[in-house]
Amino acid sequence: MVNPIPQIVRSFFAAVFLTICPIIQVYGSTVAVSNIGQTDFGALGVGKGGGFNFQEAGSFTTGNVSSLLDSVRIEIVTRATASGVQPSSFNLSLYTGIGSTGPTGLVTSLLGSTSPALGFATYTSEPNITLDAFTTYWLVASAPGTAVGTAFNVRSTTSTNEDVGGLSGWTMGDTRWLTNNGGTSWNAATTNTLMEFSVSVTPNETPSVPDSTATIGLLGVALTGLVAFRRTRSI
Repeated sequence: MVNPIPQIVRSFFAAVFLTICPIIQVYGSTVAVSNIGQTDFGALGVGKGGGFNFQEAGSFTTGNVSSLLDSVRIEIVTRATASGVQPSSFNLSLYTGIGSTGPTGLVTSLLGSTSPALGFATYTSEPNITLDAFTTYWLVASAPGTAVGTAFNVRSTTSTNEDVGGLSGWTMGDTRWLTNNGGTSWNAATTNTLMEFSVSVTPNETPSVPDSTATIGLLGVALTGLVAFRRTRSI
């Protein structure tokens, strides 16, 4: 009969090895932050409707882990046309700052339809665009080349809350910036209406290294077990 003790010892050391080795947890794409599920309140014009040239900006702040940007989702409520001409050149871009002269620090221009239909529209990121931890980013919606009198109307809300289920520490900004002259000058909105959108990312998860004291203790137990087993075999 084969002595079962060696197999038990091997299993024990395998368990110790898995415990003391760093564990890397891999995540897929997930919605990091969103306010799309908040109560709707009208829409924000993006384009050249009503004699103006509007661009809209909303912000979000990341949590404690850097992430790869995957996509941004918005909702087009209506499309304003002029003499049958459809709106065009819709664009979503991400920046690191904003002020009276406009957005600064371009991160990326998202890829998607320049003439989105009514309903939800998803814009994807170029590969390997990293969002740093604890950083505020500004999403800017524009339609610089659309015809005069045409515009896209993007869903908005007055809620400053985030939808449940996002990543820990990620938040939506509670201030909107806009321009009504095509970007010549910008200002913070005087109303509390915010652009609705969601941001999906793939978090960069770092290895979780066990506490050194616990590791030394486990090694001590393993060595003690090995010595006891060798003594038992030698009797």
